[in-house]
This record gives sequence, C-alpha cells and structure tokens, in this order.
Amino acid sequence: MAKRESVQTKVDAAKSNVEEIKPDVQHWCDKVDKAINEEGKKVKDLEDKAKNKCFFDLCPNIKSQDQLSKKAEKAALIVDELIQQCQFNEVGYRGVPQAPDGAPSKNFKDFDSRNEIFDRVIEALKDSTISMIGVYGTGGVGKTTLVNEVARRVQEDKLFGRVAKETVTRTPDIERIQYEIAEPLGLKLNETKSTRERARLLLQRLKEEERVLVVLDDIWASLDLEQVGIPLGDQHKGCKILLTLRNRDVLTNQMDAKKAFPIDVLEETEAWNLFKEMAENDFKDSDLRSVATEVAKKCEALPVAIVTVARALRSEELYAWKDALAQLQRPSPSNFEGIPAAVYSAIELSYNNLKSGELKQTFLLCGLLGHNARVEDLVRYGMGLHLFDNVNTVEDTRNRVLTPVSNLKAFCLLRDSYSDDRFDMHDFDLVILCQLAIASRDNHAFALKHKGVFDDWPDEEMMRKSKMISLSFDSVEKLPHELECPQLDFFQYGFRKLKKLEILNLSGSEIEMLPEETGQLTKLRLLDVCDCYELKIPAGVLSSLSKLEELYIGRSFDGWNEGSNARLDELRDLPCLTTLNARIPDVKIVPYDLFSLFAEKLKRYMIFIGNILYWHGEIEFSRALKLVLDTSINQLDDRVQC
Repeated sequence: MAKRESVQTKVDAAKSNVEEIKPDVQHWCDKVDKAINEEGKKVKDLEDKAKNKCFFDLCPNIKSQDQLSKKAEKAALIVDELIQQCQFNEVGYRGVPQAPDGAPSKNFKDFDSRNEIFDRVIEALKDSTISMIGVYGTGGVGKTTLVNEVARRVQEDKLFGRVAKETVTRTPDIERIQYEIAEPLGLKLNETKSTRERARLLLQRLKEEERVLVVLDDIWASLDLEQVGIPLGDQHKGCKILLTLRNRDVLTNQMDAKKAFPIDVLEETEAWNLFKEMAENDFKDSDLRSVATEVAKKCEALPVAIVTVARALRSEELYAWKDALAQLQRPSPSNFEGIPAAVYSAIELSYNNLKSGELKQTFLLCGLLGHNARVEDLVRYGMGLHLFDNVNTVEDTRNRVLTPVSNLKAFCLLRDSYSDDRFDMHDFDLVILCQLAIASRDNHAFALKHKGVFDDWPDEEMMRKSKMISLSFDSVEKLPHELECPQLDFFQYGFRKLKKLEILNLSGSEIEMLPEETGQLTKLRLLDVCDCYELKIPAGVLSSLSKLEELYIGRSFDGWNEGSNARLDELRDLPCLTTLNARIPDVKIVPYDLFSLFAEKLKRYMIFIGNILYWHGEIEFSRALKLVLDTSINQLDDRVQC
C-alpha cells in the first residue's frame, strides 16, 4: 500500500534522525498493519475456497466468488478509511535526552556542602506555590553541575514529564534560547523568523505539558521570560523555572524568584579530597604532598579550578608540580567582571601544560566557536588554520579532529554536549574570557564577544599582524573600507585581500549578494552559505574557486541559470569538489551529464530537485538525492543513468 509505505519511509527517516515517533502516527501504522493482515487473510481464505469448483470440478463456485468480491470491496473500504485518517505533517519529534541507566553525572560529587542544597532545591520544585527557583554563587563554584544533577533526578523520579535546559551566558541570544528550549519539546521553529511568533509558539507548547521544568543556566542579568516564551506563575502552574546566577540581587529583586539558594566554595576537606581524586594520587610522598597541598590551596576551593589544575598535573613529576605552584603564585592578569583570579590561573596553567601546539590551538579555537559548538565547525576552521599536521583534505581533517577534542575533555577543558556532534565547556563564560585573553596574547588574535554595538577597530598594524578575527556583536555599525590582513587565516564575519582564506562560513546571515571578489579567494576549500534566504550568486564566482572541496548552499540560493546568476555548469569547473548541499528548483535546467559527474566525484551530497523547501537530515551522514516532479518521470530524460 503506497500510503503506508510513504509513512513508513518518514518514520524510518525520523528514527535515523534520533527522533521519537508521535503516538498518533504509531497508532495509525499499527491499525493499518492489523487491517491489512486481517482483511488480507480473509480474502486469501475466500480465494482458496473459490478455487474449488462444483459439479465434479466442471463449474466455477459462483457463491464463493461472489463472497470473495464483496469481501475484497469491504477490505478496500476499511483501508481507504484509514488512509483518509492519515493527515500527518510530521511523524517524529526530538525526545528529551536521558542519562544512561539513570546514572548520576560523573561530575556531581556526593559532598555534604552540596547535598543539603540539592535536597532543598528538589523540595522547592515539588512545592506547587513556587514557580521560580534560583541557585547563586561565584563563577566556578559548581552551580551548573548541581542543577544538571537536579534535572536528571527529577526526570528519573518522574516529577516532570519534560525538562528543557539552555545556557544563557552574559550575552543572551533570545533566538538561540528559544530554539534550544523548543528542541526537547519536539517543537520545530525552523521557518519562524519573528521573535514574537516564536515566543507565542513556545508558550503554547509549554502549556501543553502537564509538568515541565525549564532550566536556564548562567544568567548574568535579568532575562525577559515573556520575550522568550516561558510561562510564569498563573500562566501555567505546571511549569517550573530553575535558574543559576552569580548575583543574588538579579535573582530575587529583578527576576522575582521566590526561592534563592546560595552555593559556596567547598569545605577544606572536600576540596582536598576532590583534588586527590582528579590528580589520581594519594600524595604519600611527603615532598610531593607538601607542594600539592599548596597548589590545591591556590585553587581557593573552587571546583572548576581544582579539577582543571589537578587533571593538568596528573602523573607529573615533582619538578612539574613546583613549576605549577610558581605559575599559580604569579599575579593573575584576570580583571574580568565575575571571573575569579584562581580560575584564570587554573585554566592558564592547564593550557600551558598541554603537550602539543595542536592541542593548544584547538583549545583556543574552541573558545571562538561558542557554546555547544559543532564538531563540524571545528573541522572547517581547524582546516583553514592548518591546526592539524599531515592532513591534506577537509575529509582527512574530519577524521582527525576527534582526537584533540577527546584529549581536551580528559583535561576537563571541554565536556560533552547534548549530542555527539557537538562539544561544550564546563563554565562557558569563565573559560571563554580566559581563552580570549590567552589568544590575544599568544596568537595575534583580535577576538571580541560583547553585547551591543561595535565601532572601534584596531589600528592597521594590529590588523596586519592578526591571524584570527572573531566578531560576535549584535551590530557592527561600520566595517573598514578594506581589510588588509595578509596573515589572516580565520575570519568570522570582507574579502578582497584575504588571499590565504580557506574556510568561509556565512551560513544563517542576511547577506543578499555574494561579492564578486569572492571569486578571488583561489585557496578557498570550503564555502557555506546555507540558510541565507535572500542570497544571489553572480555568474563566474563559483567556477573561479578551483580548489573548493565542499560547497554548502542548501536552503539558500536556488536561482540557477537566471539572468546574471550562477549557472549549474560552473560546478563542472570545480575539480576538487567532494561535498555538495544544494537545491535545484527545476530538473529541466540540470545539464544532461551533471548527475553522472556527481556520481563519479562526490563523496557526500544532499541535493534537492523540485519544489522542496526543507528536508530533515544532516549532510554529514548521507549521499541523498530527493526529487519532486510536477508531472512524470519522463522529465528526467536521460539525465540520470541507472
């Protein structure tokens, strides 16, 4: 049955995308399967009976054949009714990530100073009169670890049907927060451009949950929950909000939390036990123990500093411990608001102890990529910066990059994110500011991330020396007339004199025209302009990129062959191309030999042909061609050779 097979294809795709199948969809599939099996068996029995002839096998069994005809008609009606019930736009949704086997997080330690706060937070979440709860304390004290364990426990105990968690940071991105909260709820906001409309949909979806917990981690200033779309108080009694902040005043006076729990540094014994555990050393040697005790004290009982320093010095000899103590005793350059000096010193020490330049550079680059960054972005920028030795292609880099990520996790400088294709940092704002300070000092990096408007560019000498530029401002009022950056390898946000540029990512931007100067980037190996909905690409730009290996142009430019736009023929002039993500609106404009060319050259592709606006799935795992024809398969002519 074609309709049943069509739904099953969508179900299989959703499962491959780690989605849960909607109950009504699964129920429909079960009913259809049952009807097909039961009615099919009845028809088969009548067919067998109708084969038996009357009058010594001389005449057909008219009665049985009549019964067979009527039964077949009835079966067709039953199945047809079920087909009419099939009105599914989506068959799956993203489920809430679960801790494996309900196991507590390895980062959460059973300390008395934490257990009391943990129990009080759980009790407050059970209180029907309280809608907002907060945990506050200095940076690096363990707030995130505590609330993560709370979220895990309430799910395990089924206190809440859904838990959605997002890290806010000191520069809140409302759109990102909305998307991250919507995902575990199965709410797709992909085609919703307005912040207000996303908030309305998110509010509506949260109200549908009888009991839902929203965790907002690392808030620095008052956050407008109504703007995000989170119900509060009488708007939905079943929705609880759990916050972590550094400032009690923001929590109680500005956000009006009814319960605020302070979390302090560890007790002395707790801090020393944690230090020994992370260093994997009991320090029975008196000389080493004497130095290690002083090193531990320099961490000021802050868990993030203890873990970072102890892991960095694990298995080191006495001389390394003495050198570490000397480094920690030097005055810290950290003067960032809310960043303890002990944390900066700990992260700097751990960075200095990384065994290779590759690891150090990877760590600094991770800081520029942001919260819950994609491993794929690390691949792209790592390739452009030549971070990895003895790799020659983007695909080689993709295979290589997981090793330094794993090593940095072992040093507690990175941690797992909510999916395997992403990574995160233990205390994002703490670590990122330390990284930016180190990057600016050691790597001629002009790396700035602030809320507001940026209009103050460095002098020309600084720009000429810069190897990396990262701008994450709400608004850049004015770009320089031209950027002369002969050493530049990494640029987030200009082209002209960037002759060495190898990776260019403009995805999700509001760029309307790809500059013709882009064609001068003859060393470019990866171009990503996905989700640039108004984009036009001039003819001749793509064909000039002779070293391009990967082209991502999905959900973006599709005006091929129109006027002065780029032509599909240009893809023939890219001899190194191995990966393509693109949409072609009409099969009739596809050159006759292009499909065979794709089949020979491309290792990975996701190509949509026809009236297809959106398709779930990641190009990382697929060689996929989706085709929607307006009339018949004859439109393909001999463009596809099977």
